[in-house]
Amino acid sequence: MAVAAGGAVLGLRAGPALVASGHRAPSSARSCLARHGDFDTTPIFQVDGRYSGLIDFGEIRGTEPLFDLGHFLLHDQESMPLPLFDDLLAGYAEVVALSAGHEELVRGSAILLGLRQLARWLGPFRNLRPGHPAAIAYGFPCSVLGDCR
Repeated sequence: MAVAAGGAVLGLRAGPALVASGHRAPSSARSCLARHGDFDTTPIFQVDGRYSGLIDFGEIRGTEPLFDLGHFLLHDQESMPLPLFDDLLAGYAEVVALSAGHEELVRGSAILLGLRQLARWLGPFRNLRPGHPAAIAYGFPCSVLGDCR
């Protein structure tokens, strides 16, 4: 289920329109657009070769208009052997007018998302007690906090 401005609950069929159109937030936050948040091929369902639904709105967020396209581009071909981004972009353009130079903006969004993920992988351990074997093996946080006995 998706939730529209004002709290109206929308059925599954409304999800793709929300993702593609960037459903506007209430007037107090007009610059914030709702996006799927982690859009790739995994939440897309089909029956007999035709689109039938979209699930997994657990990462929905207010963000810039091309965020989902950048996420899809970053993860294109991870779970499917064929490149699908160009087809997605063509379908997206049928619903939303894409601005001049959108290709560069989508690539930029994909790069920023990739850098964010890399930083999370390489960043400090989170939620590990100081004596946890992984923390000790990599010298964190013991090297920062001192003796981890």
